[in-house]
Amino acid sequence: ANEAFAAQKFSQAAQFYEDALRADPKNTSALVGLGYSRQRENKLDEAEAALKKCLGIAPDNEVAAFHLGVTHFKQQR
Repeated sequence: ANEAFAAQKFSQAAQFYEDALRADPKNTSALVGLGYSRQRENKLDEAEAALKKCLGIAPDNEVAAFHLGVTHFKQQR
């Protein structure tokens, strides 16, 4: 997933992150990756959902909080 993201294949990266989440639904790294991938695809509602889920599991996750803030900014909220 990280390699696909680095290659700017955001849709493919999101699929890989979703695969990881099926195996471990509380994988915060995969949730952040999914959220950021969806943000880069401009699928902001999906990005917000993944990032909020991550913060529900790990409220102190600064990366998730940052990307959620960027997502809200892009949503003009």
